[in-house]
Amino acid sequence: MTRQYYLHLFTAGQPDLNWDDGRVADEFDAILRFWLDRGVGGFRIDVANALVKAPGLPDQPVRAPGTEYRGGSAASRDWLRLDHVYDHDQPGMLAIHRRWRQVVTPYDALLLGEVYVLDPQVLATYVRGQDGLHLLFWFSLVESGWDPGRFEDLLRVAAATVPHLAGCRAATTVPVRSRGTAAARPDAGAPSPSPP
Repeated sequence: MTRQYYLHLFTAGQPDLNWDDGRVADEFDAILRFWLDRGVGGFRIDVANALVKAPGLPDQPVRAPGTEYRGGSAASRDWLRLDHVYDHDQPGMLAIHRRWRQVVTPYDALLLGEVYVLDPQVLATYVRGQDGLHLLFWFSLVESGWDPGRFEDLLRVAAATVPHLAGCRAATTVPVRSRGTAAARPDAGAPSPSPP
């Protein structure tokens, strides 16, 4: 037994890295260039808002009663029962994206962030400006449970966010499914059947 440990927020085979160690950033630059030199057109960055952790790795607080996340899948509800104030949206996060943008720009390659942030105003911080991520996934609609009323509310919130993206040349994509979420109904968007 080595008595060595590592942090993994997700599966044991998916260790989190220590971005405070400059060797990690240098190695990532080399990995990106390795693939870019072979013609890769871009990268999807999994959990792009949770690369940096708060110093000391404090425990996440449990959300206050009445503020729990109520939508989406069981996996999402379990994950979001905690208030991820120490492992999401930490200082230094955007600096990593900016560094990667400098690496991919000479190759005209794309950075697509899987940023699991349901609030579109917070999500906008990841594409504001022209020096970080190019594109984002916005998961709120996936987490809506495909409820038309919830869908409408989410689209209103998203539309209200547009002014916060002034000067932004990035785009947001809306996936219809993600790991651990219910698939879109096969009849979503289909015309209603005519009465007999």
